[in-house]
Amino acid sequence: MTEPAVTKTIGKCRKPGFLLEPLGWVPARLSKAIEIEPCLIELLFDLDPARMHLMALALAHLASDVPPDLALMLLKGVRKPILNLSLGHHRPFGIDRALHHLPPKVLSAETYRKLVDLLNDPVTAKFLHHRQLITEKMIAGLATLPADLRRPAILAMFGRVDGMDRFVDGLRCLAAHARMPGNSALSFSERVEVAARLLRERRTPLDHLRAITERVAVPVILWRLIGTTAHYSQPPGPRHALRDSRITFPL
Repeated sequence: MTEPAVTKTIGKCRKPGFLLEPLGWVPARLSKAIEIEPCLIELLFDLDPARMHLMALALAHLASDVPPDLALMLLKGVRKPILNLSLGHHRPFGIDRALHHLPPKVLSAETYRKLVDLLNDPVTAKFLHHRQLITEKMIAGLATLPADLRRPAILAMFGRVDGMDRFVDGLRCLAAHARMPGNSALSFSERVEVAARLLRERRTPLDHLRAITERVAVPVILWRLIGTTAHYSQPPGPRHALRDSRITFPL
């Protein structure tokens, strides 16, 4: 009786590989294939980080069960066919590089799907292409960032400022509590759109700030963020006043 093809592909000499704990949810997705071909589990110990993330990325985009032949492909196959199988022929540019700059553990399936979406956006893709480490929190924060806020000054804070994965949640909270005479019905998304339009229309930082604080009601606590993105450490000029938890400017 001939030996199964899967068994033949596994060498007797194995180099030390990752422990199974960093693989997270991946072994569970491969459990049925391993039940059929138990020798597949040996390959899990030989995974390097890039292969681990490639396999997890593929599994995150494959809804069906994983037969032994597919499991073997994910564990030892050529990278391009695996990407084509999971993402299609129009996979985002730089996905292979991004997989080499992820943490040494499997991320959540949703995080891999968000990473692909971010790499399909030219703005966030350019930012990620220059990162030496792409963390799960960074991906989560970028994914929630509205398109109008995906600006170089704000993107630069990811990786340098702790808690940026909660950045948009903080903005929503501030927007919900800001007093906005005459504009209280505006939602957070609408405020972002108004702010983005004003930023495109105005030319000077003072015009930006006056327009935004009058129309979008930027709370005082948000000033440091605006100052950081505009390269200011404090509001321009000594005459600014604090009123109704907002920054206002004398006209």
